[in-house]
Amino acid sequence: MAFKEEIQEGLRGEGYDFASVVRKARQQCEDRFTEGASEALLEETEWSWDDEFDLLQGEIKSVADQLRKDETKKMVNQIEVSNIWE
Repeated sequence: MAFKEEIQEGLRGEGYDFASVVRKARQQCEDRFTEGASEALLEETEWSWDDEFDLLQGEIKSVADQLRKDETKKMVNQIEVSNIWE
């Protein structure tokens, strides 16, 4: 999923803000979806992409939650290692 990859790319290096990285990746993902869905929309039908967009947002939340847990574990491990060497 491009969303997960964008977050992981944003987390490389030092000095990043996790929330900002997630927010930016989420916006890019939603923008790509909206653009593609708008292009696929047929004016003469009643089809709407609202349900699919809701599913996307749920998937984004799930991925972001898992990455947040992973990031928290990483930070805790770094703190524990730092405390060992003090």
